Amino acid sequence: MRPIVHVITSTSWGGLEMYVVAIIKEQAAAGKAVVAFSLPETPVHDALTAAGIPVQDAARESHLHLPDILRLRKLIQSSNAKIVHSHTHVDVWPASLAAMGTTVSHVHSSYMPPGQKRDFIHAIIYRRVDALVSSSLAANEKIKRQFPIAPEKVRLVRYGRHLEKFRNNEDVRADMRQKLGINEGELAVGMIGRVEEGKGVREFAESLSHLSEDVRSRVKFFIVGARKEDEGKEYSTCLQAFSEREGIRGRLTILPWTTETTPYLNALDVVVLASYNEMYSLSVIEAMAMHRPVIGTNTEGTPEQIGDNERGLLVEPRNPTSIAAAVTRYVTDRSLLEKQGALAAVWAHREHAMHRSLQALEQVYQSVCPRTPTPMVVSSLAKT
Repeated sequence: MRPIVHVITSTSWGGLEMYVVAIIKEQAAAGKAVVAFSLPETPVHDALTAAGIPVQDAARESHLHLPDILRLRKLIQSSNAKIVHSHTHVDVWPASLAAMGTTVSHVHSSYMPPGQKRDFIHAIIYRRVDALVSSSLAANEKIKRQFPIAPEKVRLVRYGRHLEKFRNNEDVRADMRQKLGINEGELAVGMIGRVEEGKGVREFAESLSHLSEDVRSRVKFFIVGARKEDEGKEYSTCLQAFSEREGIRGRLTILPWTTETTPYLNALDVVVLASYNEMYSLSVIEAMAMHRPVIGTNTEGTPEQIGDNERGLLVEPRNPTSIAAAVTRYVTDRSLLEKQGALAAVWAHREHAMHRSLQALEQVYQSVCPRTPTPMVVSSLAKT
């Protein structure tokens, strides 16, 4: 069986990395031959190794790190790989260059908002991409405008989630709300994710100051994602100081980072995504699967997830007043929670069931195989 070689050299451990690891594990569980090309001593490498996935060590010192290109090329050739699947804007470089002159098909996934890449160097790199995949229609349209790639190569594969784990449990809800100090009748509004500036966490917190006293007395805000490590420490400290201000104290709680979000989603009534520039959010999918409407910024792929205020409310990025207005609407019209939450759940399960996403990805793989070799561009690789 010809394997799929996944190239993921990120050193982080966020939604992107967790998702890529999940897809690789799902493919292995389905009986496919998979191999990963990853940096040693990183969360991705450790997670894949623990799952029994074969991992080839990378070094990655730059986009054009020749030893990595040669190492990856050797892996592709020695394993007779069918697909090389790259997962970050850095990984696409060694994957494309290593694939040149071979018959392996190259699929690249885009998880971040696309930038302008219409230059000569990127044209060389993306010429060797046979299919470019994202989870967002809006992102794909932007990719077609800003990437040097034929429009027909740009494909939609929605993020896949095991949504059966995101279920409402009234006992868990009651227990969590008691632990979090949410009183009867209070609206629990929360953000779940990394605490950093681009996520709009500050604007979310500051929106409390823009609520009327009456509305503020009827809500509790939660930020689930304050990290224990040094990353973002100063930003988290400022948020903590804000939470102690007069009029805010007791209304904003900052909680540690966790990968077990389901208990918190059970406790919350509304989830907020205040990111400045979010291509497409996994946390939104999970919240919606649990019948939670989402207040999200009107940017990139978020309107696609929320719809025309069908499954939540759209707000302006970097605008705490806009968030406050959305929160006020839910406080004053509780029927909207149930209506939008029901629509959100239907949409999440229809668009993002894991088995459907895996099928769509497999169709992409099949559509680009087999392929004929393209000429080598880096002459030094021709002799390997």
